[in-house]
Amino acid sequence: MMRRALLLAPVAAAAQPSLVLQGTASRRYLGFRVYEAQLFLPHRVATAAEAADPCEIRVRYLRAVGLADIRRAWATSLDPLQPAFDAWLRPIADGDEERYGFIPQGARLEGPGRPPLRLPAGAAAAALRDAWLGAQAPAALLRGWFPAP
Repeated sequence: MMRRALLLAPVAAAAQPSLVLQGTASRRYLGFRVYEAQLFLPHRVATAAEAADPCEIRVRYLRAVGLADIRRAWATSLDPLQPAFDAWLRPIADGDEERYGFIPQGARLEGPGRPPLRLPAGAAAAALRDAWLGAQAPAALLRGWFPAP
């Protein structure tokens, strides 16, 4: 059974510029592709340091992942897990899609089988953004989104 998130408008408000695809990258575990992630920005940039908000990360899972494994994976980037984010997490089914939208006022997370989560601007939203685009972000994602010239 394939579950997908509702296809909602990007996080950027209509008055803001539309977002363009910066790049696509895959994340592997033990040699298996676990998910494919796309990064959308107001305009293409050369490095993660240049990535500005609004931005959106769309993740399509290529295999099922249990909730305990999801929490363990996020705990490597977000320690401790913010309670609202932890409560938002769900087991992943093959084909599930999630969206992580970031604007200066915070973050909006969308995924199947749960209501959207809004995180106000502050440490929790910044830490989540850094997990995707910061110095500790998975190198495979950054290489896919910001290929070397």
